[in-house]
Amino acid sequence: MPKLHLGLRLDTAAELLAGCRVVADIGCDHGRLCCSLLQHHSVQRCIAADISLPSLEKAAVLSNKLGLSDRLEIRPGDGLSVLLPYEADGIAILGMGGKTIREILCGAEPPLMGAQRAVLQPMRGVEELRYFLYERGYHILEDRVIRESGRYYQIFSVAPPAGDGVPDPWPEGFPEGCCFVGYRAFEQADEHFCSLIDRMLLQTKKQLEGAGDEPGSGFLMQRLQMLQQIRSKLEERQT
Repeated sequence: MPKLHLGLRLDTAAELLAGCRVVADIGCDHGRLCCSLLQHHSVQRCIAADISLPSLEKAAVLSNKLGLSDRLEIRPGDGLSVLLPYEADGIAILGMGGKTIREILCGAEPPLMGAQRAVLQPMRGVEELRYFLYERGYHILEDRVIRESGRYYQIFSVAPPAGDGVPDPWPEGFPEGCCFVGYRAFEQADEHFCSLIDRMLLQTKKQLEGAGDEPGSGFLMQRLQMLQQIRSKLEERQT
């Protein structure tokens, strides 16, 4: 049986799903994540879901080629509506906008359809998604920054809200209310997180220079101050 190898982005998502028995990939596209989970990890069964029938056909072809079709179920549908409550203990929602991911999560009852963990990777709208998760009491389990093909990606796993609905506390030294990067990634502070902060600092400074006295300049100044605080704390750790 040929072995499937993923790029760093999908490989990181697979790593964050380690330990799950049944995984649903929402917006599975070609099905590569599901097939890799079945080949290389302890996942017993995967559900590949997408609103695109051509994408599901690609996933079905790939699973047949790899001899995995008996453990991979193909489901057409939108968001988490394809799942029964508590059917999956792990969920992947990757490569969508933060607003779309938020809308998918809003449509689930119970939260995450009863799954213990969801791995999320927004392509844009990271801040909007993180704010939603914090406000709703989702708990960040792990948070990674990776760089692939010259682009930085934030990939993180979340647990559903606890009964008390109390959000995670902000870590010491992390700007309260900061949602454009993750506080778990800040705690780990690997080289890619530090590089992402440096890039964000440079971009925000350039935006401020061009903003002048426009209404959005106050927001940019607040972001710059948060980034500078994060950078300062990172430098303190290195000394």
